[in-house]
Amino acid sequence: MSLQPQQYPISHILDTEVARHVAVGWAVESRSETMAVVVSAANTNHVLHLLLTLVSCGLWAVVWFFLAVTSRTKRLSLVVNPDGTVSRTQF
Repeated sequence: MSLQPQQYPISHILDTEVARHVAVGWAVESRSETMAVVVSAANTNHVLHLLLTLVSCGLWAVVWFFLAVTSRTKRLSLVVNPDGTVSRTQF
């Protein structure tokens, strides 16, 4: 009798992977039995940047503009393969 590693259900593997991403700030956008899409939104605090722009006589506006243009929502697809590995695809 040989010992084989314990096999976890696919939903448990996906639950674990989703929990890891949620713990660091991602949010679940959609979920199925073998796939989940998680989202991380980079929010710009416009009130803070407005105050910094006023205090710096407009100089901070360059930084504010750069942050507003480059910050975007990131999506990550987590798919559990039949062998139990998780594939991650960012789009």
